Amino acid sequence: MSRITKSAALASVCILGIGALVSPAKASYLNFEDKAALKGLVLNFGTVTLRVEDKPLTQEEFASKAIDCNKCEMDLAKQATKKATSADVREYAQKLVDDHEKMGKDLKAFAADKKIGIVTGVSKEHKEHLAELTKATGKDYDQKFIQMMIDSHEKALKMLNSCSKDSKDASIRDICDKSIPTIQKHLDDAKAVQKKL
Repeated sequence: MSRITKSAALASVCILGIGALVSPAKASYLNFEDKAALKGLVLNFGTVTLRVEDKPLTQEEFASKAIDCNKCEMDLAKQATKKATSADVREYAQKLVDDHEKMGKDLKAFAADKKIGIVTGVSKEHKEHLAELTKATGKDYDQKFIQMMIDSHEKALKMLNSCSKDSKDASIRDICDKSIPTIQKHLDDAKAVQKKL
C-alpha cells in the first residue's frame, strides 16, 4: 500500500470514529489539540483523538521537567505570599513554599546521585507564568494564582502518575510515589481555596 493510501485509510478511521489507531508499540491516548510532544504520525483533520507512540522519560528528562515544575510552583507561591490579598491564598502559598523547598532538595539529591547536570535557568513557560501574575493585582491576582496552581498541579500529577506506572527506573518510580500524595494535597487545597474566592 502506498504512503498516500495508508494516510488516507488512517484518516478515514479517525474521521468515522471507528476506533483508535492500532499500534503494537506502547501508546497513550492524546487529543490532537494537546500540545504534548507528539511523535510519529499526526493527521491534521481538526480535533481528533490519536493513539500516539509514547516513551517513558529518561532520568535526565524526568529530572529536568520535575525540577523546573517544582521551581516554577515555588517561585509563584513565594510571590503570592506577599502579593495575594486573600488570607486563605497567602496561607496556601506559604504551604506550597515549605513543601516545594523540601521536594526541591529531594530532586536535587536525585540528580546529584545520578550525576545529572541541573540547569539553573527557568523555562519559557515558567517565565510567562511569572510575567502574567506580576501584571495582576487584587482579587484578580488571587484568582489567577489559584487557577494557575490547579493547572500546574494537574499537569505535575499527570507526569508523576505516568512515570510511577511506566518508568522502568526504580529510582524514578520511588521519587514519584513519594511526591504524588503531596502534589495531590496541593491540588485539592487549591480547589478548596478557589471556592472561597
